[in-house]
Amino acid sequence: MSVPLAHIFDTSFKDNTLPCCWKTANVQPVFKKGCTNDPSNYRPISLTSTCCRAMERIVNNHILNYLLENQLITKHQHGFMRRKSTCTNLLECIHDWSVNIQSRNCTNVVYFDFKKAFDSVSHPKLLIKLKAYGLTGNLLAWITDFLSNRSQCVRLGNSLSQPISVLSGVPQGSVIGPTLFLLFVNDVIDVFDNLAVSFKLYADDIKLYSCYNITSSCDDLSVAINRLYNWSVTWQLTIAVQKCFTCRICSHRLNSLFQGQTYKLNDTILPTVESVRDLGVIVDHHLKFDAHISLAVRKAMIRSRLILKCFFSRNKNLLLKAYITYVRPILEYCSPVWSPHHKYLINKIESVQKFFTKRLPGLWDISYPKRLQLLNLQSLEYRRIFQDLMLCYQILHGRCDTTIASCFVHRSDDSTRGNQLKLYKCHCTVDVTKHYFANRVINVWNSLPDTVVTASSLLSFRHQLAKFNLSNFCVNF
Repeated sequence: MSVPLAHIFDTSFKDNTLPCCWKTANVQPVFKKGCTNDPSNYRPISLTSTCCRAMERIVNNHILNYLLENQLITKHQHGFMRRKSTCTNLLECIHDWSVNIQSRNCTNVVYFDFKKAFDSVSHPKLLIKLKAYGLTGNLLAWITDFLSNRSQCVRLGNSLSQPISVLSGVPQGSVIGPTLFLLFVNDVIDVFDNLAVSFKLYADDIKLYSCYNITSSCDDLSVAINRLYNWSVTWQLTIAVQKCFTCRICSHRLNSLFQGQTYKLNDTILPTVESVRDLGVIVDHHLKFDAHISLAVRKAMIRSRLILKCFFSRNKNLLLKAYITYVRPILEYCSPVWSPHHKYLINKIESVQKFFTKRLPGLWDISYPKRLQLLNLQSLEYRRIFQDLMLCYQILHGRCDTTIASCFVHRSDDSTRGNQLKLYKCHCTVDVTKHYFANRVINVWNSLPDTVVTASSLLSFRHQLAKFNLSNFCVNF
């Protein structure tokens, strides 16, 4: 089909038009959280033409290459970007916050969320921004037609609603939609110029934070909040005030000293919380992850019981595949961010895999290490160390764009032990920084041989690392 599709794509791009059937979407509501009876708790995912998505991918790749080559997308944006993720976003934030704690400072963080952000994008204002970024000619005309005269209907089971016109927004579920949204919000960072405020973005999620001590002022953060609100009014992106809040991050000793500071958004005082769900990871005001681990273990245990209860088959390989697919990702999501060092937390996470493997046919009376050997599994602690090293390799070899690369300093000593990419480990006075990813991974990384750390690709590194025994670095080895 490549030849006729290429002809259709070429004609569509040169004539700046798309077939009408390409601009009609079936919306599939995907539940997010909250009450299932509330329609606002569902994300509308647009199921569009497969041919259109194929052309979108070609156009989108060229747009992204142009934007990245000319450094037009802010480095603080981690959503829908190559070599970035929720993990890089969280690691950069927690690095800044942990450094502030070690310096005996406090960090005030303000979280923002836009109301129906993807569906609220103004098409005329978006096209103005696209032109300002250099997207002109046939490309701009093609995107203009892509956004205009769209319609959608909602599918629930076998029922289909009447189609309605779409007057604003970028289609959620399309290929080019996320890139268009990133360009629409990309200039938000300009409003924070000349302010002592840091910021991180993940698509429409924005967090601002500022560091201060007892004698300094944190007024810049209030000014930044007002500027962000004015920007949202100008570009018609409504901020969901009820989903905005603040979190004060500091050590236990200084917690009582940094009290009383509040922030307002459009005359509404933002509530201060002690823990926050940040991109799927629960972070508390002392940078501990006990609550996140407890929630992940509870979810994983519930899902494990459901698999054992609902699967009629007792086939060991089938049940194991279901565990690897549906349970283990819950326990490993963003593990470089929250990987614990306390033995009781390590055992708590491991208890899920112990519970599941013990209930597989024929393994009830076999010890846990022996069960792992028979099932060809590693312990969850072992896998977290493995994932730390994988991320470290990507950062050191430029395959992951993140500012924490500056945390890794190569050692210049003449010691023959270890490898040629040995890293220097900084002295840390508090547990938060001592067990942070950039410090935690160094001892393991320095112990690897040259053949592993100098691998030519990530796949080669994975294969080489699999041959190296990391058990000595596990608490429960």
